[in-house]
Amino acid sequence: MKAKLLSSLLFAGVMVLATHARADLYVTEFLALNVNGLTDQDGDHSDWLEIFNDGVAPADVDGWYLTDDAAALTKWQFPSASVPAGGI
Repeated sequence: MKAKLLSSLLFAGVMVLATHARADLYVTEFLALNVNGLTDQDGDHSDWLEIFNDGVAPADVDGWYLTDDAAALTKWQFPSASVPAGGI
């Protein structure tokens, strides 16, 4: 069974994403090493990213992964979520 894969590489501050066949996904914002910025639902200062779907269909990111290591493509799995068409 082939797993959907969303891989990202961070080079000189530019994040590049692979796209899914049903949608065009872009990282529009991200925050790494969040010390005193936005907090998550638990009140923690977690790292975060925002994904914009420029496609015409919703994109389910369940089973997709984010990584900064080409040798570890499944480093962090996205939770089950749907990115609406034209939305974040």
